[in-house]
Amino acid sequence: MTTHEVLRRLLHRSGPVEKETPGELSPGRILRTAIARAADVDTALALTVLGVVDEKLSLDDVLKRVDDSALFYGLTRGAETVGFAALDRETRAVIVEMQMTGRLREAAGDDRSFSASDVELCRPLIDGALREIRCLAETPPLAGWTTGASTGPRLSEARAIGLVLDETTYRFVEASLDFGIAERQGKIVICLPNSREKPKAQNRTRAQSAAFERHLRDTLLDAPAALHAVLHRMRLPLKRVEGFAVGD
Repeated sequence: MTTHEVLRRLLHRSGPVEKETPGELSPGRILRTAIARAADVDTALALTVLGVVDEKLSLDDVLKRVDDSALFYGLTRGAETVGFAALDRETRAVIVEMQMTGRLREAAGDDRSFSASDVELCRPLIDGALREIRCLAETPPLAGWTTGASTGPRLSEARAIGLVLDETTYRFVEASLDFGIAERQGKIVICLPNSREKPKAQNRTRAQSAAFERHLRDTLLDAPAALHAVLHRMRLPLKRVEGFAVGD
């Protein structure tokens, strides 16, 4: 590791120091340790968590914080989607490189679209982080926060989050990651309800239903379609076909 990289990491780590009770980990330290351990165990990535933002937000405020260019996963408990996780494009690129080649390039990742392979290769990092948080968090406020949660289907975009989640208070965790090579850094977001209590059932408003219908229609209209037209079929000897000329 170069002197420049060491200094950069120290600068990123500077800031308020969380006080910890002897024998008890602070929420920030639990989150940093859990994400770093999951990266090492589940994706063979040796990364540094530069910092963690841990906030309680309404659904509207959550939607204002998400980056629409990220890779989104629904987080489920049973058959219900209760939250989401997100990885930025650089984190996706790093995980795919490590899984496919066993090493990282110094150049930043490209901006290509997310593929089905990307979704599956990146999934273990999130499931691993949920598992490690559950194992490390023995006391409030994180105790039980990720219990029963796992990655579900990919969410196509940020707008889909508002269509599937309930109106409640969420714990929004965003961690900044350093991958230890060149200037490559990324982010991971984990967002789950702050309380395990199930929100009161709410009927979808007409506006929500209309938004869902518009989203579904736009998605279907943007889907690729191939049209093949056969005007006539006939059998001809190869000799005659070889004699075809323009205008025949």
